[in-house]
Amino acid sequence: MLSQGVFIVCTLYAVYAHSIGGNSLPHHVVLDPGNKFHLFWDFDDNEITFEVQVMTLGYVGLGFSPNGDMTGSDMATGWVEDATGKANLQDRFAPGKFEPVVDMMSDYNLLSGSQNGTHTTLRFSRRLILCSNNDFSINNDTARVIWAYSDSEPGPDGHLMYHFQNRGVRSMYLLTYTQDLPPLPADTVTLDLLSPNVLIPATDTTYLCSSFKFPDLTRKHHVIQVEPVIQPGRESEVHHIILHACPYYSNESLEVSHQCRHRNMPPEWWRCEANYFAWAIGGGVFSFPVHVGMPIGDSEKPMMFLMEVHYDNPRLLSGMRDSSGLRLIMTSQLRQYDAGILYMGMNVWDSHVIPPYYKEFLSEGACSSDCLSQGMGNQTDKLNVFAAILHSHLAGHKIRLRHIRDGKELDVLAQDNNYDFNFQETRLLPEERVIQKGDRTLIQCVYNTEDRTDMTYSGLSTREEMCIAFVMYYPKIPLIQCASHPSVHFNLAFRNATADRQWSPNILTPLEYQGRSWKDFFENAIDWSDRKVREDFQKYSLLKNYPVHIAGCIDEYRPSSESFSMEAIPSIQEPLPENSECRVVSATGGHATFSYKLIFLIATLVILMLKPNGI
Repeated sequence: MLSQGVFIVCTLYAVYAHSIGGNSLPHHVVLDPGNKFHLFWDFDDNEITFEVQVMTLGYVGLGFSPNGDMTGSDMATGWVEDATGKANLQDRFAPGKFEPVVDMMSDYNLLSGSQNGTHTTLRFSRRLILCSNNDFSINNDTARVIWAYSDSEPGPDGHLMYHFQNRGVRSMYLLTYTQDLPPLPADTVTLDLLSPNVLIPATDTTYLCSSFKFPDLTRKHHVIQVEPVIQPGRESEVHHIILHACPYYSNESLEVSHQCRHRNMPPEWWRCEANYFAWAIGGGVFSFPVHVGMPIGDSEKPMMFLMEVHYDNPRLLSGMRDSSGLRLIMTSQLRQYDAGILYMGMNVWDSHVIPPYYKEFLSEGACSSDCLSQGMGNQTDKLNVFAAILHSHLAGHKIRLRHIRDGKELDVLAQDNNYDFNFQETRLLPEERVIQKGDRTLIQCVYNTEDRTDMTYSGLSTREEMCIAFVMYYPKIPLIQCASHPSVHFNLAFRNATADRQWSPNILTPLEYQGRSWKDFFENAIDWSDRKVREDFQKYSLLKNYPVHIAGCIDEYRPSSESFSMEAIPSIQEPLPENSECRVVSATGGHATFSYKLIFLIATLVILMLKPNGI
C-alpha cells in the first residue's frame, strides 16, 4: 500500500446527463435520515454494481465495515469535477479514525458519473469476493454499509475535507435475491397489520409492538405474499419489522401498542416467541414458492399477531408518528403444500450460559434425528426448506445452522457471520434444501461478552441470549420446536460441583456453597477474568458424544406433550471443507492465505528491478 500522500484515481468523463432517480438497478434504500443519500444496486454470481445518488456537489463515500465503525472499513470515494464534468472514483481503506488511505490497486470500476444543479450520481462495480486484508468481501452475511458526503470536492492534493455529521451506517443484506412475482389469484384478500399512528419517541433506537387479533375467516386460506407497507416519509426511520405468532390472547392484550419487552407490557406478549415473518430495510415483497402457502384461518393457529417495529431516530426528532407495517396477501385457492415454521437451535433455558470477558464464545444446540423423525411420522419422509430467520440477542454476532446426514456435513442451511440483532429478515434460500428423516441439525452461535462483567443466561430479555433458527419449509408437520440445551449438572461438573435436581437446583457440593443456587456458584466460585479458565470452559462446553444436552421436542397440537431426553451433541465425521475462495493449498498440504494484490505488487517490483536502469 502507498502512503496517504500518494494515490491512484480512476477517471471517466461524463458524456451524458443522468437524471436523479432513474436507473435499472432493482434494489434501493435511503441511507440517511434527511433523504439525501440514495443507494441502488444489483448483483450476479461474481460482481455487484452500485449507484449512489446524493444531494451534494462535493464528494461522496460508500463503504463496508466489519462492525459499523470506520476503523477496518473498505470504501469507495468519488466526485464529479465542477469545472470539467470529469468523474473520479477512489478505492480506500481505513486503518484508523482518520482520513482513509487510498488503495494502490483499485477494486472498483467506475461506470458513469454526472451531476446536475443539486445531486451527484456515480455508478461503479466491484467483485464480490476480494482477497486482500484491506478489502471487504460481500457475501450472504449482514453488511454494515457506511456512508458519508461533503459539500466540497477533494483538495488539489487529493485529500478529503472532513464530512462532519454527514455520515452514518446501515446494516443490510446486499445479496437479497429478487423474485419474479407470479400473478395473484382473483380472490386474494389483504390483511394490513399497521402500527396505529404510533408516536416515535425522540430517542436513537426504539422498539414498539402492536397486537392484532387473528382474522375471522370462514375457511382456510393461504398467505402467499407479504409486502412491507412503509409510511411515506418514514423510509429512513423504519429499520425492521418482525411479525410474531402468539398462542393465545386476552381482550386486554389486543389492538394495543406498547414498548416491546417492557415489564409493563401485556403478559401474553411474552409468549409470542415464534417468528412468523421478518422484514428489514432494503427488503421488498416476499412471495412464497408457487406451490406453497402459509395456512391461516379455520382452526389454524396462531390466535394473535404481535408486530415489532424497530425505529431509528438518530436526529432525536420529536412529534413523528408512524403507521407502517406489513400486508399479508391471502387466497382461498389453496396451493399444493402448507408451509410450516420450525424452531431449531437452543431451548430458551437458563442453563445455556455465556460467561463474561469472551471475545468469542461458541454455544451449540442440536435438533436430533429422533425428534425430526417423530415429527414427520407417517406424513412425509422429508422437509423442503425455502427460507430462514436467524435470531440471537445483543451479544450474538455469528450464527450458523449446520446440516448432518449419516455423520457427513451437507451444505449449511443458513448462516450469518456478521449478525446484527438490530437487523433481522426472512431470507429466501437461493435454492430449496431437503431435510430427510434421520438427518439432524446443529446450530452454532458465537457471542462477544468483552464488555460484560456478569454471567449472561438464555432468556427473553435482549440482555439475555438466544440461539435460534426459524426454518420455513413444506409440507407442514405438527412439530414446531426441535432444540436442546446443556444440563445444569453438566455445567456444574466443570468445577466438580453437584446439585440436588435439574430444575432450579441448589448446590450439594462444595460444602461452602451447599444450599445456595447454582447461579450463585457459577457467578462467584469461578474467576471468569482468568483467561485460562475461559479457555478451559469453552473446550469443556463443546464436548461431543456425551449425553449432556436436554433435547426438547414440541408438538403444535399437543404442547403439553413436550418431551425431554438426554442427548449428545453430534460429532461430524466429514465436515465441510473450509471456504476456499481466497485460499490455496500450500506445499505442506495445509492452507495459506493469498493476497492477489500482494502477488501483483511483488511481480511489478521484480520487473522494475530487472530493467537496465533499475527502478
